[in-house]
Amino acid sequence: FLDVNEAAIKHFGFTRQQFLNATVSLITHPKETNVLAEWLQNTENSVTHKVSIWRQRDAYGQALESEISCHRVNRQDTDVLALMIIDVTKQQAANRQIRQLATMIDTSSVVSRTSTKGTIIEANQNLLSLSEYTAEELVGQCYEILKSDGHEEVFWHELTATILAGKTWHGEVQNRSKSGHHFWTESYIYPICDTDGSILEFLTIGKDITARKEIENENKKLALIARHTTNAIIITNEKGEIEWVNDSFTRITEYTMTEVLGKIPGDLLQGEDTNRETVEHMKHAI
Repeated sequence: FLDVNEAAIKHFGFTRQQFLNATVSLITHPKETNVLAEWLQNTENSVTHKVSIWRQRDAYGQALESEISCHRVNRQDTDVLALMIIDVTKQQAANRQIRQLATMIDTSSVVSRTSTKGTIIEANQNLLSLSEYTAEELVGQCYEILKSDGHEEVFWHELTATILAGKTWHGEVQNRSKSGHHFWTESYIYPICDTDGSILEFLTIGKDITARKEIENENKKLALIARHTTNAIIITNEKGEIEWVNDSFTRITEYTMTEVLGKIPGDLLQGEDTNRETVEHMKHAI
């Protein structure tokens, strides 16, 4: 070092004399000392201005990250290198957190980006797997390629109106794959806006809920059957507490739904003449 300003002394914690008695390795991370020296040498021999991010360290051994802008200047008829150093430690840490979060979302979620006209700009691997399309087949297509007939037009109209107004939309969407199979996603659609508020594109982040929707549909079918049978039907949780009974149950037992919710069926229905062995057999069976 030939000279150093007060800001550098304060930032790195070394004295001026320590700087003037040392090379740039004083403030450079040990793993990057040789690489930085080569970078500076190339700058000295070729260009007049160069910028890069480097790992550094202060007088206390704390790791820093700096944007180093290197200029070749003339000082007392001698060409020297002037380094302007900007601390970007917090910025780089924030960038890493953003990248990690983006990776986590991309790995665990169904993600896509679309233009304001509905053209697919990007689709992650999870969406490609569910839709059965390749990236080459999907990107550049209108998002309607995934549109199923499971929603009425008013659904799509409200969705479109919401995001075009710059608001986030949240809901469950039935989609259609390349082979015609349906898959469901619970999705958030975020308008990505410019500094003036104009919408640049849309980001969709969702999760695959196909299995849950299939179970719900099966339950609806069973509930429909249960409502129309003349037999009394009880649905309980794992603790044996009543969660639902059909109309035939309330008609036969004269208990209302409100009266039996959370109760144990045996506590309500077992009379004095109930065969205990039969009850135990039923418990083991279920």
